[in-house]
Amino acid sequence: MAMEIFQSAHSPQGLQQTPEELKVLAESHAAVERAQSMLSSMSPDTVAGIRSKQAARLVLAKEAEMVRNMTEEGLLTSKYAEEFLEEIGRDTHAIERQRNKMYKAQAEANAKKRQSQKPDERMSFYERTSVFLSTNTTDRSSLIASQQPRSSTSVKQPLI
Repeated sequence: MAMEIFQSAHSPQGLQQTPEELKVLAESHAAVERAQSMLSSMSPDTVAGIRSKQAARLVLAKEAEMVRNMTEEGLLTSKYAEEFLEEIGRDTHAIERQRNKMYKAQAEANAKKRQSQKPDERMSFYERTSVFLSTNTTDRSSLIASQQPRSSTSVKQPLI
């Protein structure tokens, strides 16, 4: 990974890039890694749905651009261009409705999954945040252990 960033730090002419360019490259690389991590945590059906909808929107955007260009070049009348663009708009709206349905179904499935867990297996956002900040883990047993009262004979450790 570091080698890729180092190799990309040199332009084709062999000139080194500026620190700002290197920072942008590193941030971009980190964003790509986060996106890949998020994709790997999603179901394959969800990823396929997202990709197909992105592809469809891209095709529709290219189609709209082509209609505008053809109108500017005089190959289409404004009446036909308007009809095509309205149809493209309807198709784009239908894709967005499908996307919303997909996310709603996913949210409902996640809610059912959470509800099926035993109450002691569920942690609130506050609990997860507290555990993470105090112990840098999200293990519930760490939270429970940290909340157990200490005996008066135990040696108190300073908080650092």
